[in-house]
Amino acid sequence: MKSISQIMLYVEDTEKCATFWVEKIGFTLKQTMLGPAETTAFVLVPQADSETAIVLLNKRAVAEYSPEVNLETPSLMFSCDDVKQTRENLTRLGVVVGDIVQIGNVLTCNFCDPEGRYFAFSESK
Repeated sequence: MKSISQIMLYVEDTEKCATFWVEKIGFTLKQTMLGPAETTAFVLVPQADSETAIVLLNKRAVAEYSPEVNLETPSLMFSCDDVKQTRENLTRLGVVVGDIVQIGNVLTCNFCDPEGRYFAFSESK
């Protein structure tokens, strides 16, 4: 193994979640593809040259197609240039965000997607 190419997120409404990631979080839609059971899957990247993509797949279809797959949400930490500004931007866009927390020398914050999954972001300097 040499890298992580994709992280799968299993969601109820792939289109609604893809719209959230693009319009609110600022990701780019890299590809739309056919998922299990003829559902639509979305491949999203934070930047055009990103090595790792998030793939949104229909949770029910995956459960039927591959019942052995763990459908739980992974704990993901994203990086940004400025946690305070990012939090303000997300709040202005109507995203549910948590308080800014300092862990050691690192500022972090979390946000919630439309289906109640929480993800975190921290400053990378």
